[in-house]
Amino acid sequence: MLESGEKYQRISIFSPLEGLITVMFRRSRKSPNQIKPDLFDSLECTLSSSSRDVGIPFVRECRIVLKRSYLALDHRIFFAAAEIAKIFLHNGIHILDSVDHYNLLENSLGSLGRGHPQATRIKTLYLFAKLEGLPVKQAWFPGLNQNLQSKARFILGSSINEDSNFEDAEQILESLILWLNSETELKC
Repeated sequence: MLESGEKYQRISIFSPLEGLITVMFRRSRKSPNQIKPDLFDSLECTLSSSSRDVGIPFVRECRIVLKRSYLALDHRIFFAAAEIAKIFLHNGIHILDSVDHYNLLENSLGSLGRGHPQATRIKTLYLFAKLEGLPVKQAWFPGLNQNLQSKARFILGSSINEDSNFEDAEQILESLILWLNSETELKC
């Protein structure tokens, strides 16, 4: 959220229909019960554009569908959520088919509530790259040694829950980020 004058905040949202968009959200001093979206909340918004139909749309109505306050309870999980959001913020403007990406974002933020932030980030980056048509399986995966390939295969094929043991997730994540930053146009 960016302050944009006394009455408005500029907010970036990721929509299943339009992808990454920036909107203006009116702050009301008179209404203490006004909905105030928080970072990582899922919202349902009705937008209205200016009479000239140019510029940034305004949020006319807004409803919080899902609050994710649990993401702020653990520093590691909050950091992972911010890194996941950053992927969509830096790369979301170029996405043509945003429904699958929106579902990935929603699932990733939900997975963080079950623990293992590094494993969630690995899965998110891997699936994001696949959705973008990048040869992540053919080009990145073979570059891992046999031990890390086995552990990466386990992470990518497993459901994330508190009982899972994802060894070497940090090393696998660093390798994937390095590959994406050096071999692709994604910004991680």
